[in-house]
Amino acid sequence: MKFFPQTRPRHLAVRLLLLSSLGLSLAACSLDLVNPNAATDVQALTTREGVLALSVGLRQLYSTSALEPLIITTGTTARELKGVTTFFNVIELEQGGAQLSPNNANTTALFARNYRVANVADQLIAAAPTVLAADAGTRSAVLAHAYLFKAAALGAIATGFEQGPLAANPSGNGTTPF
Repeated sequence: MKFFPQTRPRHLAVRLLLLSSLGLSLAACSLDLVNPNAATDVQALTTREGVLALSVGLRQLYSTSALEPLIITTGTTARELKGVTTFFNVIELEQGGAQLSPNNANTTALFARNYRVANVADQLIAAAPTVLAADAGTRSAVLAHAYLFKAAALGAIATGFEQGPLAANPSGNGTTPF
C-alpha cells in the first residue's frame, strides 16, 4: 500500500530544514554586541584620558539630552513656547493642572535625563582628585566642569519640580535609581 512513495524523504528534508533553521536562530540570539571603541567604566574613571573624555562627554550629554526637556517642558508650561504639534505630551503640558499625566514623557525626561547628568558629574567628582592628583590645574578644571553641570542639572530639576533629591545616586552603588 504505497500511495505516497516520497513521504519519507520529504519528511526528512523538512526535518533537516527545521533543525538547521532552529540552529541558526539560536546562534543569532545574542544581541549583546561589544563596541570596541567604548571605554569600560574602569578605563574611564581610572586613567587621565578617560577622566578628560568623560568630562567632555558630560558637556555633550547635557547639551544633547538634558537641555531639550528643560526648554520644552518649562517653556510650554510658562507659555513661552507654543505647542503646534499633535504630540499629546505637549498638549498635556499646555493644559497643565489635573490634565497633566504623571506619565508625561516630557516631565519624565526632565527628571531622568538631568539626574543622569548629575550622576556622571558625581562620578567625575569622585574620580578626578585621585586620577589627576599630579596635575592640579587639570584637576581643578575637571572638578569645576563637573560641579557646573551638576548644578545646571539640579537647577533644571528645580525649575520643573517642587521637590527633588540632591543626590543622583543615594545608594552609592553606581546606578541611578530613576
